[in-house]
Amino acid sequence: MNTMPIPQDVALGLCRQIQAYNRVRWYTPGGLMCWGCRLFSGGDPRKMRVSSRADGRGCFQVSAQFDRRRAF
Repeated sequence: MNTMPIPQDVALGLCRQIQAYNRVRWYTPGGLMCWGCRLFSGGDPRKMRVSSRADGRGCFQVSAQFDRRRAF
């Protein structure tokens, strides 16, 4: 597990990509997580899971995607 902070703009960009991917997969665990995050945050990035930690690692999907991209 990597603990390197994710810059806020990168984290929000990954979040948007993951949301777009999960939008048609709402019935999966990741899709339900994105659906709930969008619903309860009202679309405000400051209230989304990704912003719940100062290091940008509040959403496990964003963290995993960032780590996968950094691995290469």
